[in-house]
Amino acid sequence: MSTRSTLLTGWSALILLLMVWHQAEPSPAPVNPWLLGLFSSLPLLLCAPVLARPTRNGLVILALLCLLYFAHAVSTLWGLNGAVWWPASELVLVLLVFCSALLCARQMPST
Repeated sequence: MSTRSTLLTGWSALILLLMVWHQAEPSPAPVNPWLLGLFSSLPLLLCAPVLARPTRNGLVILALLCLLYFAHAVSTLWGLNGAVWWPASELVLVLLVFCSALLCARQMPST
């Protein structure tokens, strides 16, 4: 498996995880869970053109964006007493996307 296909697989799995997570967990406010899942994965969805036509700067921006999701996963893991499966999966997928985005950017020719 190449780094680009690993990046695409991890990116789509992370979006899917965020959507399913917000469907499975009850929200404290009367908010539609689909809107909450879409709102939480919106920054990742905005990176879709970067993945369609990867550029070096776009992949680095995607890797920096992953730091927000990394912080979310770590803070949720530290503050959670119950189901640890969701944030642990998010943490693994964020690390996968982060590393594969930087490796893919490193393999691209410099312009």
